Amino acid sequence: MRQVLFLALCGVLWRRSSGQAKEFIDTMEHDIQPVTGQTFDGAIRKFRDRKVSAVLFYTKNNECKKFIDGPYNELAKELKGMIKIAAVDCDDWPVLCKDSNVDKHPTVVVYPPNPIPAYPYTGSLTKKDLAGHLTRHIPSNVVVIEPAKMDEFLTTHIAVPKVLLFSNKQKPPVLFNALSNEFKDKLDFGFISQEHTELVKKFKVTTFPKLLVKRVDKKDEHYKGDMKFTPMFEWLNVFSETFVKGGGFADHGPAGEAGAAGGADAKPWLVQSIPELTKASQHDVCFKQKGLCVIYLKRGDTLAADEEKMLEDLKAKFVSHLADRGVTFYWMWMNMDVEKEFHTLFEVEKYPSVVVFNNKKDRKRFTKMGDDKDATSDNIKDLLDKILGGDARFKNVPDMPKWADRAQKKEKDEL
Repeated sequence: MRQVLFLALCGVLWRRSSGQAKEFIDTMEHDIQPVTGQTFDGAIRKFRDRKVSAVLFYTKNNECKKFIDGPYNELAKELKGMIKIAAVDCDDWPVLCKDSNVDKHPTVVVYPPNPIPAYPYTGSLTKKDLAGHLTRHIPSNVVVIEPAKMDEFLTTHIAVPKVLLFSNKQKPPVLFNALSNEFKDKLDFGFISQEHTELVKKFKVTTFPKLLVKRVDKKDEHYKGDMKFTPMFEWLNVFSETFVKGGGFADHGPAGEAGAAGGADAKPWLVQSIPELTKASQHDVCFKQKGLCVIYLKRGDTLAADEEKMLEDLKAKFVSHLADRGVTFYWMWMNMDVEKEFHTLFEVEKYPSVVVFNNKKDRKRFTKMGDDKDATSDNIKDLLDKILGGDARFKNVPDMPKWADRAQKKEKDEL
């Protein structure tokens, strides 16, 4: 018996010294993950709720070796981090291969996210065809954003950082889908096509693709690295929150209440330069702020582009002008076709016009532009200068008017 073992050991040593026993998959040379009957569950089945995996079942023959060193390893390099590319040696683990219904080699078995069952790949064994087949299974949590939905996207789960990709393509790339899957419940991903020039200009995007992260009350962060999974993942991981949406430090209430997850908790006014003053936004944009509320009054449900630019320019000018004076102006607009009780309070004869609320805790007062003046940049500036100079006359507001109920109005319109 000892003689038999000795001869076997000598045979192993001879094969190693002659190079015949070199590993088919060398972790120093390949990006393929070797798995065994003992590690298969932990490496593949454990991650099937969200991850895509491909497993090559092979035997030690020239055809398999050529495939491993060529297309399969190239595939592993290209999809590294996005899809797990693994391999099982059926010479060493025949039971696992049999249980996986593999009877020829090489065979690639695809493991999509649950509940889709695993299945053998029957297409061409080229890197291009394999990559195209596998990447279609990558789950996507990317929102394709239209201009009208941008504010809602930015303010739904407002504490969660927003990852924005501006592209000259029509749909999100596989790379972006994979990142959205990796950071599910930690980052929100939005895709914007360059055809939406309004959004491109708003975010000052001049080259494509452009990746940035937007957070509330913080400067936008722009990605400057290679558009590859690993460096992008590492960069985004810095912004990843430690809590999960719907729990921990979530910023919304229970489902069904104002502020619950989904569209109901969106607060677009928090990211708008000149937000609309409504029942829902009043506290955030004006009445819980310490300062003066500059309210642009107009008829109609939208603020025209030239009106918005005029107000933004004035806002920037007065921010700079008042930097050291301890005075803060908050800028907004109000739809007087809807807020009829405020129309009665302000007694404005022509629109557009401007009123300024002095927003003190003990009492609320307002002053307004004269009806003989148009709401131009110069006239608005004159009104604010008059207030700062102590020459404006404010009118007390004993009781705040009732706000229009937008939710009820919407329900009636739908009926």
